[in-house]
Amino acid sequence: MHRSNTKSKTSLNYTEKLLLKIEKGKYQLNSNEKDKKNRDRYYATINRLMKYNFIIVEKKGNNRIIKLTPKGIIKVQRIKWRQLNLKENKQKDYKTCVIIFDIPEKVKRMRELFRKCLYELGFKKIQKSVFLGPQEALPYVKLITKSCGIQKHVIVLMGNKSNTLSN
Repeated sequence: MHRSNTKSKTSLNYTEKLLLKIEKGKYQLNSNEKDKKNRDRYYATINRLMKYNFIIVEKKGNNRIIKLTPKGIIKVQRIKWRQLNLKENKQKDYKTCVIIFDIPEKVKRMRELFRKCLYELGFKKIQKSVFLGPQEALPYVKLITKSCGIQKHVIVLMGNKSNTLSN
């Protein structure tokens, strides 16, 4: 059965809301839900987030604390970016930046994840490791590179949108 997606691009689903709560600070694993259906949904979501390596659960005494992994931090930044909806607020003469990276083969998964994030932030691929996009996305790019530990492999060049030579 196919469900049509009637919600707006900026509304959040249950999983995204939970990830944003976890990001705000130390989040303890416990469901405050009274009814079984919501409690089951909560634990199913936690298990799915763990399965896809967005969160880890650490035991501290009698409590279990949920923390974001680097992949989870990236996911949260993508959610925040989508909420700001900066992609649709493009202007004719917006500030641009070029991102150049040479991420080693030993961290190939982070490199692929970084590329995917750049696409989602509105960047266009110029070459395999060269992307052009809006400067408004730089705070997210910096956070992503820092959380992935790849900041020393990434160079950012900034400037105004260029015109063609005939103009």
